[in-house]
Amino acid sequence: MKPAVERLLDRRSFFTSMGKAAAGASAFGLLTDADLEAQPQNVQRNSIPSQLKITDMRVAVVEKAPMTCPLIRLDTNQGLVGYGEVRDGASATYALFLKSRILGENPCNVDRLFRKIKQFGAPARQAGGVCGVEMALWDLAGKAYGVPAYQMLGGKFRDKVRLYADTTETEDPHEQGRRLKKRMESGFTWLKQDFGIDLLKDVPGALAMPQGSSVTGGGLVMHPFTGIEITDKGIAFLSDWVAAIRQEIGMDIPLASDHYGHIGVNSCIRLARAMEKHQLAWMEDMVPWQLPELMKQIKDAVDIPILTGEDIYLKEDFAKLITMGAVDMIQSRQSIRRNFPLLGRLRYVFEDLRPKIQQYFVESDTDGAPINRNERSVIYQRAKKQIDTIPFGTQLNVYAEGYEWMTHSIAPIDFHKLDHIHQVSAPFGRELHVDKHLDRNDGQAFIHRRMVKNLFQLRTQRDGRQVIYANTIHFYWDAGFEGHH
Repeated sequence: MKPAVERLLDRRSFFTSMGKAAAGASAFGLLTDADLEAQPQNVQRNSIPSQLKITDMRVAVVEKAPMTCPLIRLDTNQGLVGYGEVRDGASATYALFLKSRILGENPCNVDRLFRKIKQFGAPARQAGGVCGVEMALWDLAGKAYGVPAYQMLGGKFRDKVRLYADTTETEDPHEQGRRLKKRMESGFTWLKQDFGIDLLKDVPGALAMPQGSSVTGGGLVMHPFTGIEITDKGIAFLSDWVAAIRQEIGMDIPLASDHYGHIGVNSCIRLARAMEKHQLAWMEDMVPWQLPELMKQIKDAVDIPILTGEDIYLKEDFAKLITMGAVDMIQSRQSIRRNFPLLGRLRYVFEDLRPKIQQYFVESDTDGAPINRNERSVIYQRAKKQIDTIPFGTQLNVYAEGYEWMTHSIAPIDFHKLDHIHQVSAPFGRELHVDKHLDRNDGQAFIHRRMVKNLFQLRTQRDGRQVIYANTIHFYWDAGFEGHH
């Protein structure tokens, strides 16, 4: 090898030469100080994700917001912070009592931490803490890896998200329409207007309700059980009220609605049918989402889309509504599930389906462990008192060479009917010797069996009868046939 090549391939001389060359280049003005400083700037130094730990949670409540609006901040040992929002109108306490569960944890393990804290959430605003923390975890994970959160959930689907706008309320429908018109002038392309039986409280003959009841239904009574119904006069009043709004904003822009009051199912159906001519984009939560059968009854009876979902916490209740076909549209107020692709949550659906797929499409009748399908079938039948003579309860291969076994039942047997068992030579808890006499053509012979495990338990019932309980089905043969007696 040429000496010049050897010097080039020698590691120490190579870097020494490079250092001298760089110094020389700098001296002659080929590389500036700014160039040299810029080289390490291109290295990703956002964080060391494997060593990232949550060190604190802080809360700030936004003032002068329409509803209580707590924001949370998760601090870490590397200076990164993640932000989340507790749902509007919810208490910051829902997030703060999760602090002890996440301190010292790595926020990049979003899925594991979500499973750890989801037990502390519940429907509606009780979910605010869990969802706010999860939002902050995704924020931290994205910052640690230097990518947007959506990139970790399957990638970006869109550049813009359409928003709809609510607005402050007034009982004058034309003034309400003008307020909505200002939303349109601000650039909103979808509107939402709440209206309900609170508009009818001073209209004689508009409501049929139990005497002394409140229009709000007491607040604690679910809609179908308040006894409040809208009369034809009330339906006509609300229809004219929405028509006045349409006169102001026109028919070209979508107009959704919500908050009708605690009214019965029949009133919901009649009200929705009256709104069909006003082309409402949807009617939301006409009855509580916990009553999917009633929601489906409304949905099947009207042409306006029926929507629910903002108060539902986890996937199971969504799945029930979708499977039943109870609604036309699903809404999720929780920001992660609302803004990120379905792929981000699809794994949870497969978690529920995995055992069923394994059981019905992968395993055979005898593959399952510790109890296969055949044995489970026996257990189910015994629980239903359909059979009581088939044994179950072992993982040993009793069909292998060296095993002998007999079928028995856990059910007690009358001892006096077992005349072939005439001797129990040891008390329960020790080895038992059972002699059995058989009639054979070649004369009388007997079989001596030694029980390796407790086979029988002899008990005396209250009525004085002696019964034998079988404790196990496995034993070994100790001796075979002997000569004539």
